[in-house]
Amino acid sequence: FPRLRKILREEPRVVLLGLWATIPAVLVGLGLKTWTEETLESPLVAGFAFLITGAALLWTKKRSSPLQGKLQGKLCQQLSFWQALAIGLAQAAAVLPGISRSGATIVAGLAVGLRPTEAAGFSFLLAIPVIAGAGLLEGLEMLRENSTPLPIGLLGSGMAVSFLVGLGALRWLLRWVEQGRLHWFAYWLFTVGPVVIL
Repeated sequence: FPRLRKILREEPRVVLLGLWATIPAVLVGLGLKTWTEETLESPLVAGFAFLITGAALLWTKKRSSPLQGKLQGKLCQQLSFWQALAIGLAQAAAVLPGISRSGATIVAGLAVGLRPTEAAGFSFLLAIPVIAGAGLLEGLEMLRENSTPLPIGLLGSGMAVSFLVGLGALRWLLRWVEQGRLHWFAYWLFTVGPVVIL
C-alpha cells in the first residue's frame, strides 16, 4: 500500500505505463473469453504450458541474483512504452492455463532490463486492474444469471480467506525474488508438467 500511494502521488508515468501494459490482457480477455473457456480447459494444454513457464523461470537464474535485485537494472519509471507493452503481452499470454501471470510478467520485466524487485512490483501493479476487472465482470454475470452456486456469506468468507492467504503468499514470493530464487519454481513445474500431460 505505501508503494501504491507513492506511485499514485509521485510517479504518474508509472501509472500510465501500467494502464498501457494492461490493454493487451483486456483485449484478449474480452475478445477470446468464450473461446478460452471452451477450448483451453485442456489438461494437455496446461501440462505443456507448465513446461514453458518452467523454462522461462529457469532463465531468471542468471538474471536475478540478490545483488542485481538491489543495484542493477532499470526502475519502473525508466521503462519505454514499448517495453511496458512487451510486459503487457506476457500478461495477456497468461490466459493460457498453466502460464503463470506473475511469472510471465516478472520474466518479461527482467528481459527488458528491470531490476528483479522492480519487475515484481510492476507485475503486481498490472494485476490490480486485470484481476479486479475480471472479478467484477464475473460477479456481474453471476448476479445477472442468478447462478451463484453458494450463499453470498459463504462466498464473502471465501474471498476474505483468499485475500489473507494471497497477502502472505505475495510477501513470500517477493522475498524469493529479492533473494534470486524465482527459478526454484521451475523444478516444481518440470515435475508437474509431464504428470499433467500423461
